[in-house]
Amino acid sequence: MTELSTDLIGYKFVQQLPLPTHTSTGLEYLVGSNGIFARAIRPGLEVLMPVAHTQAIKGLATLTPFVTIEPKVPEALLIEMWRRSCQACADPDNPLEILFHLLWVKEDWRLVVPEQEQGTVHCRPIHTDSASSAVQAVIEVHSHHQMSAHFSPTDDADECHGFRIYGVFGKVRSIRPEMQFRVGLFGHFWQVPATSIFELSADVFVDDLTSRREDYDPISQ
Repeated sequence: MTELSTDLIGYKFVQQLPLPTHTSTGLEYLVGSNGIFARAIRPGLEVLMPVAHTQAIKGLATLTPFVTIEPKVPEALLIEMWRRSCQACADPDNPLEILFHLLWVKEDWRLVVPEQEQGTVHCRPIHTDSASSAVQAVIEVHSHHQMSAHFSPTDDADECHGFRIYGVFGKVRSIRPEMQFRVGLFGHFWQVPATSIFELSADVFVDDLTSRREDYDPISQ
C-alpha cells in the first residue's frame, strides 16, 4: 500500500451499529466481527471496503461493505466515454488509449477529457497541479481499445495513490464492449459493479465484467 502519514489514518473497533462518526482525514480501519474494513469519505463518494477476512471476533458488530455515490452518474456520461473511446482507436494501425475524469461540481457530475499523452498501451494527463482534473476527479476511466477490460499491473501501480473510483473499457469497437470498475483507496482495491456508480438502463450494451465474477461480494443497494 502507498505510504500515508499515520496522522491521516484512524483505527476503530466497532462494537455496535450504526458506524461511528468518520474522523480521519485520510482513511480509517474499522474492525468488525467479520474482518477488517477500510473507510473513506469525500464529496460525492463514501466507501466501506473489505481488506482482510478473519475468524469471527467476539463482541464486535458485523460490518457490511458498501460504496455510496449520491447521486449516481448519468448513463449518458458512460455512453459518451465509450463513444470517445471508439474514436480514439478508429485507426486499426494505431489504436490509442484515452483517459477520462468525472468531477463532482456544484452538486452535479461533469465529464472532463483532460489534455493527455496517448499511445497504444498508455494514456496519462499532462497537467497534474492541484487545480487539475487529475487531482480533483472522483472517478477516473481509461480505455484499452481492442484489448479486454482488465486492470493491468501498470494500472495497479498508477492507481495506488489517494481515493477514487477507477474504471476501464475494453473491446470498445466490438459488438459487446466491456467495462470494469473498482474503488482505489491508498493501494487497497475493491471491484464494484457499474450499477453502484452509474444510473444504467436494463438494456445498456456495455458488458460489466465485475457483475459476472463468482467471487464478487455483492453490495447492498
